[in-house]
Amino acid sequence: MLERGGDMSAEQLWNVSFPSGLDWDLATISCRAPELARRLGVELERWEEDGLGWASGFALGPPETPTLIRELEEGPNSHPLYGTVIVIDGGEAASVGHRASLDRVLAALGLDDGAVSWIPDDLAEWALAARQLIAFRVARRERANPPMPGAQ
Repeated sequence: MLERGGDMSAEQLWNVSFPSGLDWDLATISCRAPELARRLGVELERWEEDGLGWASGFALGPPETPTLIRELEEGPNSHPLYGTVIVIDGGEAASVGHRASLDRVLAALGLDDGAVSWIPDDLAEWALAARQLIAFRVARRERANPPMPGAQ
């Protein structure tokens, strides 16, 4: 278990899924994924990102608030989509907010704001979009799985 940032603790997770079903790019950081993995003592993974090519990184938890650290192998640090991206559950971002989520992740990684190289331009619009998308997914899931007649 990794102890970081006060009472925060995280363990490496495998086969991560986000509780809300929405993965959300929280920020891009200037630290490379292999260096972070080495410093934190976690194993670096490699996988193919749909339509984006090969990526490497790792996931930390607890499972209720997973964080994925992802670096695409094409063009590191040349665009916000490239470099090392912090990906969190959209439900967390919508409920606690961007700043609280970013503070939690930076503390777990042992980083400060100086490591952040990009965040979304309009955070209010970002949070609204996250809430709307989660509400849409919940409604769609409820339509696909209606309650049994007589069940309440």
